[in-house]
Amino acid sequence: QGPIIGYYGAIADWFDSALVAALAQQRPGWNFVLIGSTWSADLEPLQALDNVHLLGEKPYASLPPYLHAFDAAIIPFKKTPLTQATNPVKLFEYLSAGKPVIASDLDELRHYREHASLAHDVESWLEALEQALVPQAAPVVEARFEFARQNTWEKRFQDLQVALKNAFPRVSV
Repeated sequence: QGPIIGYYGAIADWFDSALVAALAQQRPGWNFVLIGSTWSADLEPLQALDNVHLLGEKPYASLPPYLHAFDAAIIPFKKTPLTQATNPVKLFEYLSAGKPVIASDLDELRHYREHASLAHDVESWLEALEQALVPQAAPVVEARFEFARQNTWEKRFQDLQVALKNAFPRVSV
């Protein structure tokens, strides 16, 4: 019951469990489903919360049904030198399912603010999640699909080949 706010990926020291705990405490009617290895994560803030569900690591091939069940997808990373330089692939995966994405306001994610809501504190996270849970118009969801289609590994490789051919026309790529 209630909306499902989902995350999959490593739940490690860069994962902001204190933030997720604060969100879960503020919205006890929402379910926070977290899928992934929890090695090196501080899970203490999440332990006593009935609406936080740590499902553990799952095979990659089993993730699509979970993603389909998410009402909104999150990337709650702490601001560290590592995360500031990280371009999370999960953003593109979440968008490929048409899901609204809320993420920590990280340097690399600012390039995608047209496709993801960026938040910096509990209040802005709650506001962005509330907006994400409002039913989305079909063109908004289709724009997410199209953006994801333009960001597959195959498409990126093709773009890189074109760029290399343009930069080095005499070299066979």
